[in-house]
Amino acid sequence: MSQKDGLILLNKPGGITSFRVLDTIKKNLSPEKIGHSGTLDQFAQGLLLVMTGKATRLSSLLMDLRKSYRGIIHFGAETTTLDPEGEVCARAPLPNLSDLEKALPSFRGIIKQIPPAFSALHIQGKRAYSMARKGEVFEIPEREIEIYSFNIISWEPPLLSFQIECSKGTYVRSLARDLALACGSRGYLTELTRTALGPFSLIEAVKPEEFDKERDILPLKDLFPLLKEIQILKIRNPFQDKLLNGFPLSDDFFSSPPVRDGKIAVFDDYGIFLALVEKINNKYSYLFVVKREGS
Repeated sequence: MSQKDGLILLNKPGGITSFRVLDTIKKNLSPEKIGHSGTLDQFAQGLLLVMTGKATRLSSLLMDLRKSYRGIIHFGAETTTLDPEGEVCARAPLPNLSDLEKALPSFRGIIKQIPPAFSALHIQGKRAYSMARKGEVFEIPEREIEIYSFNIISWEPPLLSFQIECSKGTYVRSLARDLALACGSRGYLTELTRTALGPFSLIEAVKPEEFDKERDILPLKDLFPLLKEIQILKIRNPFQDKLLNGFPLSDDFFSSPPVRDGKIAVFDDYGIFLALVEKINNKYSYLFVVKREGS
């Protein structure tokens, strides 16, 4: 595998789209492939996980990671986009701290929410934000998400500072709207910073303009040990070609068998990543195999 196959922890600034930020990295890594594990809204800032080269195959795995944010909700008004880039569409009285503290417990655990109309979701084959901009009327189905923690940092009316840890698929803009409504008010998200994705922290991230392809790409051999739910196994030399050619897997392929069901990252004796496989109920399946150079 190339030394450019790995993960970049990128610190996205506010006021620029995630795709513009990714373009900066692409220019540095051309012609390597680039992928990501979820974008941030233009007004938001913080941690983006960017995969390069063959590591782009891991994007779906990294999208499942828990997400942590700090943010500020502006109460007393709601905007069309539920963020500072929209127009005010409703106003209501401010809540008090007691109202907020009483409402918060209902926004922890497994809950359902309706994503914002201005989102990238597909509705009837169209992007929701495209339909919303044209004034089209449509419904977005509610979805189930999980909020692991949702805590107040400070309340300085009309601004509530908070921190939250949530599952994939969570729209923090929707939480701002719904928390305000639960308090008899209106609200929108005025600031948002993603501080962590799973084991990866914003503190470790690099600014786009400071990115160095020789220094700031975390190789796969160092990435997988951070993903605790994925086991790491070595392939036995006699079975390497069979693995790379998709032969049915068994415990015999590995230097030691997996200790539990789940996903397995397979490496050779030289620390080269070969495949991602899965074992469930004593049955193996391939998720993907890394193609050899030149094949």
